[in-house]
Amino acid sequence: MNNKWTVAHGFSVGGGYEHQQTFGGALPDGTPIGDQQRDVLSFLYEFLKFDHFKLAGRFELRFDDMSAAPGSRAAAI
Repeated sequence: MNNKWTVAHGFSVGGGYEHQQTFGGALPDGTPIGDQQRDVLSFLYEFLKFDHFKLAGRFELRFDDMSAAPGSRAAAI
């Protein structure tokens, strides 16, 4: 879910939220990595001047929660 708002001519701000959840995940080689959950908050700004100049940035806050499967490499760390 993302939104962007124009505050003034040529200046915009925005924000977003993303949720990912995996149950019983595994690496490509078959190694189990367990359940994973990630929540991401993002904030952005954009400044447009003329037709040839754009300044933009995006910041993200990520919150990861990984409960490893028994016997996996992640559980041993």
